[in-house]
Amino acid sequence: MSHLFEDATPPEVKNAKGLHLLTVGTPNGQKVQIMLEELKDVYGTEWTQYSIDLKNDEQKKDWFLRLNPNGRIPVLLDHNKSPPFPVMETSAELLYLLEEYDAKDVFGFTDELERSEALQWLFFWHGSGAPYLGQVVHFAKAAKEKVPYAINRYRNEALRVFGVLEIRLSGKYTDSPRDYLAGKGKGKYSVADVGTWPWVKGWEFAGFSQEDMKPFPHLLKWIDRIAERPAVKRGIRERKARVLPQSISPLSILRSRLHTSTAVPTNPTLRSTTRLQQLQSHTTRRSMAEGGSSYRANGENADDGNTEGELNAWKHRAPYRVHDDPSDFHVRYEGSCHCGKIRFQLSREKPLDSKYCHCYTCQKTHAIFHKEDINFTHGHHDLGWYETSEKTCVHKLPCKVSCAYCRSPIMDEGRNMILLFPTLIDFKSEEDKKNFEATCHMFYTRRVLDINDGKPKWSGLKDESELIADTPDEHKHKKRREAEEKERKDAEQN
Repeated sequence: MSHLFEDATPPEVKNAKGLHLLTVGTPNGQKVQIMLEELKDVYGTEWTQYSIDLKNDEQKKDWFLRLNPNGRIPVLLDHNKSPPFPVMETSAELLYLLEEYDAKDVFGFTDELERSEALQWLFFWHGSGAPYLGQVVHFAKAAKEKVPYAINRYRNEALRVFGVLEIRLSGKYTDSPRDYLAGKGKGKYSVADVGTWPWVKGWEFAGFSQEDMKPFPHLLKWIDRIAERPAVKRGIRERKARVLPQSISPLSILRSRLHTSTAVPTNPTLRSTTRLQQLQSHTTRRSMAEGGSSYRANGENADDGNTEGELNAWKHRAPYRVHDDPSDFHVRYEGSCHCGKIRFQLSREKPLDSKYCHCYTCQKTHAIFHKEDINFTHGHHDLGWYETSEKTCVHKLPCKVSCAYCRSPIMDEGRNMILLFPTLIDFKSEEDKKNFEATCHMFYTRRVLDINDGKPKWSGLKDESELIADTPDEHKHKKRREAEEKERKDAEQN
């Protein structure tokens, strides 16, 4: 055991129990993190993590090189072996976990030909996909000198590799589209998908546009399909390094986070009830957005991998139900959040109404649409919710909807309508913008500044409050006539 550790080896690494991963949340690190979380869901396999400081080249220090002479993350250290057994290279680590910890071949195959198929696709990405995509990011973003030849070469190769995956998933030569890379029929989610997905999902970060990805519709659906898995959502999150002594249960650690995590709601009632219930209950455990306090929409899943329960019914209802058939959805506008993870389309040329709301939680224009008027094309599993009356981050109508990553407000969702924020829309002309121009102001008494635009100003909700400020006389007269007409009808009925 002395050859593995030295005095400089961090105690968290040296004294770890069971499976221990030295990692960072890069695509390579996420591969193994996802696999470990998948095994945890099926077998209860526990694992701990030590986060490597890449900025200070911790992976190049002598203590790390003892575990992986190549000086790359991640490294899997199996303390269940005596002496502990280190494994380097992500594909080797995935296969090690498959052989040692997946007794039922849930993520592998018992059939030799299917197993060979999984290995082919795992190695294809390891050798032909990840290197090209990594070089795209390096030359386009990290390199001090921008070399057009290198950028174009690796971009074209990465797109070619995306095309190979598209051929496989689309069933171009078999007339049988697939859900996953390996296995009979539509395939089975396996180690081949785990080894490929963390890199491919980052196509936007690598600099590819929506236009670049249009030739790969089956690949994009595959990305979204895998993103829905509970273990995948946990596997791509940053985890705090910690040692898990055998005397401490995982639930104890979850409880301790109630007192240490900055992401816990400040409301004492929520902290003592809602959060604890979510952590204790397998059916209501939620995924937290990175570094934030909003729960992601995709976190409502049981540990058994079921994504079709009652808590996930929102996925199959408007406005979140994806329109799979483009022919039944006429695209009039497109929009996205600030970071681009959430993208949507609108089919209606003009909103049902547009109102500028001056209430404390809005202070922006609402464009009102039917829920069926919107189609989320990407990332609706990365939505965050906030219900204002109870101050909870759950999908309870009415609620506010935002991106769980960049926190861009996207819309207010009511029971029957959505109130979309037009600033997210990519308008192609001034005429398009005019279609969304506010027709009135609501809660104008709470305004930050006066807006003398000659439009109706309501003290509260439209048609349910008083007209104030510089509201044109014709609107006041109309309101008065409507009130008189209502009084007349009420009198006749009485």
